[in-house]
Amino acid sequence: MVVIFFGSLLLVGLSWAMASYLVLPAMMIDGIGVREAMRTSRQAFRARGGDTARSSTWIALPVLLSFLPSVAVFGLGLTAVDRVFGVLAMAGAALWLAVAVTVTASLSGVFRVRHYRELTGRPATAPTLPALHVSPVE
Repeated sequence: MVVIFFGSLLLVGLSWAMASYLVLPAMMIDGIGVREAMRTSRQAFRARGGDTARSSTWIALPVLLSFLPSVAVFGLGLTAVDRVFGVLAMAGAALWLAVAVTVTASLSGVFRVRHYRELTGRPATAPTLPALHVSPVE
């Protein structure tokens, strides 16, 4: 019974994550609210779900590649005979995990925006901002 409950919870969680994959890019690029962005993300997922799953896999890969070494180094530090080495290994693993999470979160944003622009047919150029004007007096 518990396995069925957690299995269904996982299935609902995965489908919710895939359907809400493009909410933030829709809010930022189109300037729409959360409800409209959710609707846009669900429609894009229904139309081209395979592309969204493939794009989210590209995000999961750096997370996996950064998480596994940190767990291994943390385990080495936990089982080390020398306490100094153990503390340094565990601190290094924590630092590596913090840096890896920061980098993969940035990559996630880049991949999501790229995927959203591909799905909506928007150009991949950055919006033009007004140029900085400095008067001759300054």
